[in-house]
Amino acid sequence: MTFSATAIILFVLVSAVEMTLGMMLGWWMRGGRERKLVEQKANVERAIGSIEKITHDVAGHVGRHQSHIQDINQELSALQQPSSDDLQAAMAEIVEVNDKLRARLREAEHKLQEQAKVIRSAEQAARTDSLTQLANRRAFNEQLQQTLDDARQRQETVSLLLIDVDRFKQINDKHGHQVGDIVLQQVAETLVTALPDAQLIARYGGEEFAAILPRMTLSQAEAAAEAARTAVESLTIDLGDQQLKLTISGGVVETLPDDDIDGFLRRADTALYASKEAGRNCTHKHDGRVIQRIGQPPENEAAPRTSPPPRPRDHVSTDVRIDGLTGMPNRRAFSEAIREHLAQARSTGKPLSLVLLDIDHLDRINQRHGESVGDFTLRAVGQILRTALRPTDLAARFEGGAFVLLLPGTSLDKSALVAERLRVAIAHCRLRVTSEELRFTVSAGTAEALYNDDSASLVKRATTALLVSKRAGGDSTHAFDGRACTQVTAELIEA
Repeated sequence: MTFSATAIILFVLVSAVEMTLGMMLGWWMRGGRERKLVEQKANVERAIGSIEKITHDVAGHVGRHQSHIQDINQELSALQQPSSDDLQAAMAEIVEVNDKLRARLREAEHKLQEQAKVIRSAEQAARTDSLTQLANRRAFNEQLQQTLDDARQRQETVSLLLIDVDRFKQINDKHGHQVGDIVLQQVAETLVTALPDAQLIARYGGEEFAAILPRMTLSQAEAAAEAARTAVESLTIDLGDQQLKLTISGGVVETLPDDDIDGFLRRADTALYASKEAGRNCTHKHDGRVIQRIGQPPENEAAPRTSPPPRPRDHVSTDVRIDGLTGMPNRRAFSEAIREHLAQARSTGKPLSLVLLDIDHLDRINQRHGESVGDFTLRAVGQILRTALRPTDLAARFEGGAFVLLLPGTSLDKSALVAERLRVAIAHCRLRVTSEELRFTVSAGTAEALYNDDSASLVKRATTALLVSKRAGGDSTHAFDGRACTQVTAELIEA
């Protein structure tokens, strides 16, 4: 191999590594909030400096080598009739110079290989969820697109399973985020064991997971989905003074002709929401036309019903954006609406506030009076919220016993008053349960959108305020301005 060819190969290698570095820095800039990624960024920066030095040194070595060869050529050209001794000496010098350059190039190659390991490690970190060690959403999206492209060429089927941990917000609120992290880790480990044929299992976001199931028909994917669900259902997490049981909801689909990645994910998401609306701890499939609960025969094939009819919460609304129990918009509808409202608030400069309300001790109501009474309580709160708000406001069922309100054109101080008035009104509500009167309360938290807010950051601040209300004993309202939480009192309302 000539030295010019070696230099070209070295240049290509360095360029490829630098391109990877650029990708890694981009990934880090977009999502590097974890301490591990901060460390990886420092490693990448050191690798950049090392590669720049190696490139500079190699360029200097190659330049000196070329100059040395030119000097030898000039010396030979100056001789009228070079003797055999002169030629042998020149050749020996050229061989020595070549050997030195080869050694330096081998040393540079070894150093580049070491830095390439650093880059590969950082690349892997950028594609891995640091909590569960599963693939993250970026890696999942890339793999899913590649799998769909390959399946289309080979005319094979691909199935997809989306999974959501049931009542995860309640787990965080009751036991703390540390326990929530343990739950996510345990679920991740269980899914890896329960889905051995999955090409990739990823943490899709928050408490949501996704599994790519190549060369699986929908019926085969149904069995895999149920294996995952029952495996998680059998989990027990020891919290010392109590045992925590978990369930998951799922949505499963298979590819249809001319499917693209967006339509594929949308169907799986719709099936997952059907499971949520059906009471959780179940899986639904979506064949492109009909959404059906796995393990339940179609209506026209179902045996005559001998047991009591299902509770209203088991009804699956035909509108996937409507909560089947309360008839209110669900979390999916809220997620779509908040993005639009945030964009409008940024463009118009008008305020936008968000209120979270959560029924205090709903689990006790369910345990003491039964879930039908708990459901009635949820519907009662939903009705109060719907009748109390303006047509421009949005009230949605957020999760479990939590509701969310979007109040466009409303500042934080005004949203705090709205939340407190609703809290007081609900506290005066009485429900007749057999021979006794049921009283219940709610806790509330509110926050106002900042200019650079996205939906997650606004919800997070309102959740912080809600948690302060819960920890204060419930039946209270707090407002969070980004710096401190303030309790909203009757004096503020009267003022």
